[in-house]
Amino acid sequence: MRNNYRSLWAALVLFMITALTPEQRLKNTQELWEAVKRSDEARIKALLNQEADPNSKAQEGKTILMLAAYKGHLVTLKELIKAKAKVNAVNKHRNTALMAAAQKGHPEIVQELIKHKAKVDMIDNDGDTALMGAVHEGRIPCVQLLLQAGANPKHKNNAGQTAHDLTQELEDENIREKILILLNEQITQ
Repeated sequence: MRNNYRSLWAALVLFMITALTPEQRLKNTQELWEAVKRSDEARIKALLNQEADPNSKAQEGKTILMLAAYKGHLVTLKELIKAKAKVNAVNKHRNTALMAAAQKGHPEIVQELIKHKAKVDMIDNDGDTALMGAVHEGRIPCVQLLLQAGANPKHKNNAGQTAHDLTQELEDENIREKILILLNEQITQ
């Protein structure tokens, strides 16, 4: 019985020594933002181990995961997801990490987010989806991945446009044709 109390007391003392104050957690989270901007993988891992919040939000509700997705930092994104970053979090415009990755043309990020249950048909404040963003920017590999994951090519945004309609805005005829082929294949299935 006495050994149990000693073990419990030792665990409590260790917890009190290693527990971070709210100020320390906030400082670590702020440093995490900077480390993600620099893609400093070693520092990111260290900060996540020091209880930095992988779900903290910045201006307009942007998350650290959205920043990693936008920048195309796959290793960072995986570390954030491992630390329980929410893959379907939205900012004030209802944009997601998947939308950022698709628009910027980072297929490896799109694939990783889909693997971790990112919802492919979430809509932003304009009614656009990740697929529509990828089409609008001419990101063929991202369009293909999103369609394979079940993205709806018939969805209409607030302006009444579908992904098919958005191809008309693409200047590169070759890209437009390739995306139209992908969309038409999905629509006829």
